Amino acid sequence: MVEALAQVVKSCDLALVPSWVYNGMVVAAVPGVGACLLLEEKRLQRNRKWLEDARVRFQTELGRMEESTGNQVDRPGLGTHMADQATEVFEQARDLAVSRRLSLTFDLIGKALAKMDAGSYGICETCGRDIDPARLKALPYATLCMSCQAKSEKTGSPR
Repeated sequence: MVEALAQVVKSCDLALVPSWVYNGMVVAAVPGVGACLLLEEKRLQRNRKWLEDARVRFQTELGRMEESTGNQVDRPGLGTHMADQATEVFEQARDLAVSRRLSLTFDLIGKALAKMDAGSYGICETCGRDIDPARLKALPYATLCMSCQAKSEKTGSPR
């Protein structure tokens, strides 16, 4: 148990510090910070697998979207009726919005995997506190804790 605990702490890029297990989570006493909750190895592996699988799915979908938009006419106006032109414009705008969202999520997934490698996964980018494991289970590429996310949405800042 002690070796497994030491491995988890080392994998999080922290010096080996006094640690204990609380409700299945590794808790480490970080000098100058206090107690810090670290994701247990099982959850971290599950999230990594989900992120890696999602990265492949998103990359495939982005490739499909690029192919389909490449096959379309670059600009509307070739229809014979105004309604046809409006439909083309709407579909292009929709496809562009979906593509941008896929691309943004793909970037967030890559960022989450990089944070795992750096040992900073699960830490809020704004306040530096731990992100709730339930939030990471629901949204493995989350970069903010719930309270910082709520503040970000209130102020309308893009996250």
